[in-house]
Amino acid sequence: MGSQEFENYYSQIYLERWPVLKNALGHSHRVEYSLRDAEVKLSELATHQSGKILSRDLEGQLIHYILDPASVLVARCLPLQNAEKILDMCAAPGGKSLVLFSRMPKQTELVCNEISAPRREALKKVLQNYIPKEQRENRLWIKGLDGAQFGLRQPGQFDAVLLDAPCSGEAHLLENQQELSHWSPKRTQGLSIKQYSLLSSAWSAIKPGGFIMYSTCSVSPIENDGVIQKLLKKKKDQVEILKPELEVQPEWTEHGFQYLPDRSGMGPMYGCLIRKKL
Repeated sequence: MGSQEFENYYSQIYLERWPVLKNALGHSHRVEYSLRDAEVKLSELATHQSGKILSRDLEGQLIHYILDPASVLVARCLPLQNAEKILDMCAAPGGKSLVLFSRMPKQTELVCNEISAPRREALKKVLQNYIPKEQRENRLWIKGLDGAQFGLRQPGQFDAVLLDAPCSGEAHLLENQQELSHWSPKRTQGLSIKQYSLLSSAWSAIKPGGFIMYSTCSVSPIENDGVIQKLLKKKKDQVEILKPELEVQPEWTEHGFQYLPDRSGMGPMYGCLIRKKL
């Protein structure tokens, strides 16, 4: 029954587009990102040879990390120019952390947080494999906190927060028939509540004038614009929604933007750039 409920739910949202989108989910392409690629255009990233995937530099560090190009675009949206302290609230597996690290000023600190112990260990390995030890020292920190606690524990401590929130991940769900068979609308509704809790925490954790990039890999609107709408309702005129300049034209939504694989060949990925007014 779950798979039929899933089908009905997303068909009502995307109408005649849904069969094409469903077929495209999980088939978007990947790019190979390097710490040296901070200023490289996405179109140029895509020309990397696949043979470089496991190549290492002279110091033994891995060079190219494979990730969805939409992830690169979302992480590049977060303004870091004057940031002293950045938080990647749900950082595993680490691709977006690498993009942030490659772009941030030399004196800036990046806190990479992941509550799941196994995922945190995987994150740690990625960061160690791709970022030389001397660059990590006093600049890169790995934490294992509940992201929803940051606002309480470290209010007003960060200039920028990337919140790539845990989500429905429909592309992965479609590959897991057992999980799909138990799906119901309550799943996406429940996730949206957790996502708002994380976003509220991120909001409290940033300084006035600071930025949040909220993102998910969900195609469920209540996990995307719906979560932003809650923040706008609660914080009202304190919230400024920004429209970032993007290398690749997205589909604009009410509050943010998204890349869906049936039209862009990347994603799914939703993003919304938020500024906390002074």
